[in-house]
Amino acid sequence: MAQIRDGFAAGSAVLELLLGSRAAEAHWLPRLRRLPGERLSRAVGVLMGADSVARRFGEITAPALVVHGSADLPIPPESGVALAAALPAAEPVEVLDGVAHTPLVTHAAEFSALLQRFLKAHR
Repeated sequence: MAQIRDGFAAGSAVLELLLGSRAAEAHWLPRLRRLPGERLSRAVGVLMGADSVARRFGEITAPALVVHGSADLPIPPESGVALAAALPAAEPVEVLDGVAHTPLVTHAAEFSALLQRFLKAHR
């Protein structure tokens, strides 16, 4: 776990995979370095140790918005399409062209516009 955390803190190919560009990495790396190492390590540990809930997707009846980047290498866009298809009340997946794994972080304005539209439609 510490190796993954330290990889994020040092700047690495993993970080670039998640953010999608050196520019995004340069923007976020200083913020990640300010986080206490233990905090980031715990967060990564939780994500890596989480149980799969995929078998229960059909039980989720709330409206859902799935946003995915077309350039997401860790989790391919097809996975976002499959997730939206598995959620009974999901809208069709929104795929952001050229965006990597973290559209909320790297393309906040586009993500926010999609989210606002979704929330207005489901008041």
